[in-house]
Amino acid sequence: MLAEAVQTLQPLLDRTALLDDLQDRQAQLQARGEVLQDLIYAFSHDLRTPLMANAVNMRAALKGAYGPLPEDYRATLHNGLEANAALLALADQLLLVAKYESGNADEPRSVALRDVVLGVTQQVQPGRRRAA
Repeated sequence: MLAEAVQTLQPLLDRTALLDDLQDRQAQLQARGEVLQDLIYAFSHDLRTPLMANAVNMRAALKGAYGPLPEDYRATLHNGLEANAALLALADQLLLVAKYESGNADEPRSVALRDVVLGVTQQVQPGRRRAA
C-alpha cells in the first residue's frame, strides 16, 4: 500500500520539484535583469557626462570663446557636435529601454511623426549637411 501511495504521489512530487526549480530560475533571471538595468543606468550616465562637457566646449569655440577659427576647424567642431548628439541619443535610448524593462517608463506620449521622418531622411542622405 505504501508503494501504491508513493507511485500515486510521485507525479505531484515531480511537478513540485519542477515548480521549485522554475521559481529559482525566475529569481536568478530577475536578479540578472536588475544588475543589467543598473549597468545600463551607470553606462548611460557615464557616457552622457563627458559628452555634455565636450559639447559645451565645442559650442563655446564655435561662438568665438577661443578666438577666430579657420573654417575647416569650425566644420570639424560641427561634425563633433553631430557625433556627440548621436551618442547622447544612444544614451537616452539605453535609459528608455532600462525604464521600460523595469516598468518605470512614463506613459506613452504623442510623437511628431513628420519631424521624425524628416530627421531620419536628412541623416541618411549622403552629402547633406545637418544643422548643429
